[in-house]
Amino acid sequence: MTTRRCGYCHDRGHNRSTCPTEKARVESIRETRPESWTVTEYDRRQERRKETRARAVANRACTYCGEPGHNRRSCSTLKDHLHRAHTANRVARADILRYMREQGIGVGAMMVLSSRVWDEEKDSYEHQAVPHLVTKVDWKTIDVMYFSQGKLDSVEHPLTLQNLHTGRKCIENLLDEEQMKQKIESLKACLEDGTSVGSIYSPVVISPAPTVNPPMGWRSSRKGTSSMEARFKDKKMESNTFRNGWAWEDVRDATKES
Repeated sequence: MTTRRCGYCHDRGHNRSTCPTEKARVESIRETRPESWTVTEYDRRQERRKETRARAVANRACTYCGEPGHNRRSCSTLKDHLHRAHTANRVARADILRYMREQGIGVGAMMVLSSRVWDEEKDSYEHQAVPHLVTKVDWKTIDVMYFSQGKLDSVEHPLTLQNLHTGRKCIENLLDEEQMKQKIESLKACLEDGTSVGSIYSPVVISPAPTVNPPMGWRSSRKGTSSMEARFKDKKMESNTFRNGWAWEDVRDATKES
């Protein structure tokens, strides 16, 4: 990459407006001839530069809140929203961890997904529950917004499963607490009655993991939250929404009591 060259001293790494060589020369002349054209012209250029920068700051609009006079890095609205989002995330993750531990959703858990297989007796395709082993949990994707918008295709899925029949791995969504309970009850009824298990598009627990432990710092919300950080740092997103359409209003509502 080409480094800029100063138009006065021709050194690299700065331009003429910040040239230390010219500044030192002008200050030396100022001491003996303050009325010199060199001094006057230098001061005029520096003053014009300050005015240009002041106008640019005044006209600049923040890419997060849309207000003029500051940028995204110094935006107080963004800092407030991020703080409140982390607070909501910390509360939500405590409840999510309780649910995952109660159900035993973690590495080593046995879960099932349905697959359509040909039934010779019925002469038709039937859904069959296929056992899968949880080999990885991507904890950073599970946060305060996951269960309201977690099924978006652009969102990373948190569970990595290995098909115990074929050995193939897949990544899947995590059902919320109520959906998981309903699917478990439905699966038990089908297995007891000997009826088709139906379609199971998100994995259902049949044997819990011995332990469910997130990485250190996950519950505090400040670590392992790359998905949340990305939503706030995306410079192209609208001022009142998260990336992928995750609305700020949802987090704001979750933090009313915080």
